[in-house]
Amino acid sequence: MDCHHNHDSGDEPNHDPQFLNAKKQALSSVDRSIAGQIDEPIVELVKFINSNRNYYTTSSCSGRVIVSGTQKMASSTTIKEGRDWLFVSHGPEIENGEQFARTIVESALEKELDSATLKFEPLILHIRAQSIDSASQLVRLAVQSGLRESGMIISTKGRSTVAVRSNNRIEMPLIIQGRLIINQDQLIQLVPIINEKFRNNRDAIERFESTLVESFKE
Repeated sequence: MDCHHNHDSGDEPNHDPQFLNAKKQALSSVDRSIAGQIDEPIVELVKFINSNRNYYTTSSCSGRVIVSGTQKMASSTTIKEGRDWLFVSHGPEIENGEQFARTIVESALEKELDSATLKFEPLILHIRAQSIDSASQLVRLAVQSGLRESGMIISTKGRSTVAVRSNNRIEMPLIIQGRLIINQDQLIQLVPIINEKFRNNRDAIERFESTLVESFKE
């Protein structure tokens, strides 16, 4: 279950024609994510990035908690493995811990899953940069904002892409070899930890946006 890909936003001033053409195509292409829209907590951030002549976003996720599992399905020739999504939320927080835990446990038991994992995934942005210098600047600003796992990739064609991200995550198994290894009460106890991750993630988004606004207006 992907977050958003290829956003619509941003003016495109006269600049490197090849970069601007790629930006125009990316921002006008059909969204490929299941959500089909930019996550609400980062709408303004994405618009601001895309309005800058040196950058455009290629994918984004504001941060989310997900519980997914695999279910082995026998066929006549092989065993196929499919993925089931038991719970997905982009926050801002989990308000009802009991309902959260009950939904996961009941769904897991009903689907007879072979395995399941709970994850909190923080903000992730993939941003194409016009040059290595502009990519380096963006990485520096992201790290300065506390998003310390940010970095850049340079393709064989010389395209610079920045990944903005942090280590504010959780990953833990819930089902192993068909056996639920955590009960409903234990899941409820995880809710304050997950909500703290959501708050920390929200603070990181706000810091990053403020840092960009201050830097780009200079």
